[in-house]
Amino acid sequence: MPRNPNVYIPLWERALEAEIGIAIRTNQPQLLRQELYRAREAAGRPEFAGVIMFLPKDKDEVFLCRKSVEID
Repeated sequence: MPRNPNVYIPLWERALEAEIGIAIRTNQPQLLRQELYRAREAAGRPEFAGVIMFLPKDKDEVFLCRKSVEID
């Protein structure tokens, strides 16, 4: 995984632009989650607080979803 947190900023931006959010496939979801959190902190962009991150159990994905979305 890249160590430069700026590599992950476009993922946060895409999640904000998406209707619900985005899913990111990875073979290391725990590591990707750490890197994404590090990138969000380094970016210092308050709009990223509008996105939550979660790892579905038994899946190789990380989800970035907008907090403001309501799913029926």
